[in-house]
Amino acid sequence: MRVFQKRTVYIWCALMFLFVAGNAFAIEKLPIETLLPKELVIEKGFQPGNGLPIGLIQVVEGQVVIMHADLLRGYMAKKDLPIYQGDVIVTRDRGRARLAMNDGSILSLAPATRMVITQSVYQKKKKRRFSFFKLLGKTRFWVKKLVNLRRSDVKIKTQTAVVGVRGSDFIIEGTLATTIVTAFDLEGSQLEIVSLAKPDAKPTICNSNQRSEVKKGELPTTPVFVPSAEREQMKKDFIPIPGPGEPIEPPDFGKLGEPLKPVFFSFDDLIDYEEIITPITDIKKEEEKKKAEALARDLEFSQFIKQIEINEKEEEFVDTKTEEIEEILTESIQIQELPAFPEEPL
Repeated sequence: MRVFQKRTVYIWCALMFLFVAGNAFAIEKLPIETLLPKELVIEKGFQPGNGLPIGLIQVVEGQVVIMHADLLRGYMAKKDLPIYQGDVIVTRDRGRARLAMNDGSILSLAPATRMVITQSVYQKKKKRRFSFFKLLGKTRFWVKKLVNLRRSDVKIKTQTAVVGVRGSDFIIEGTLATTIVTAFDLEGSQLEIVSLAKPDAKPTICNSNQRSEVKKGELPTTPVFVPSAEREQMKKDFIPIPGPGEPIEPPDFGKLGEPLKPVFFSFDDLIDYEEIITPITDIKKEEEKKKAEALARDLEFSQFIKQIEINEKEEEFVDTKTEEIEEILTESIQIQELPAFPEEPL
């Protein structure tokens, strides 16, 4: 238990290191045009992103744009198109999309939403899952509960909060000034909500059928119960996810069944909204610069994670030896001095 707690602290510190950065804005909501780079080129033929696919587009309604990590060109989303780590999904005013991730989770995006898939690593054989998203807009998440995982970290960052989850059905609505989190009645749903303004504060726990709000510069509100009728009305904004009686299986990409090679992205690699509004110039030169910077950051972050794992192993060894010593000391204390033999009679 002690090792698990220390491991949790290490991971949480790492996540806070990644999540703390964020821009402040004076307006409540950006117009839909600013969700895409002004000089974005929409290509006719779809080109794959880097690495193996980490999910696919299940359903598309209206106009939905996919951009890979470089944000230099976009593609109109279509059913069964693969998505990759670092991809940005943008739904237009009347656009909606539903994504299926390789761990069996489902993401359903409402209109006027921008979702960044910063990281999605699911290693079935190693029993690990790391998923990090950045959201502006409204999305329904159905995060599949996976048993017997050594590690499972799923985090969603908005402009005001970070939401952590292991397995839940919930909606996050994130604007530039506030974040509203609503959990549905999936059995055992539990969300951990942390304000970006006060990341060291104790997380607020939002259970099934509850809602909490995080305004800019404030702590999450105390969760309140959400009536069934209101929850059902909220779901109408999204393409429905499979119901309780319908099976939800991960998409099959052949090689996707094998452990994925971890490719880490930090939130520093993302384009913030101020940069989206700025026109892109000298595209080729900027693209090469970004590639070089990304490689350097990936290496640095991979070494950071590796050092965490080394520290965990060292602490686990120390804890084991400490327990052994404590057991030996306990046994020695319990040994009492034997009574002397009776003296011979005179």
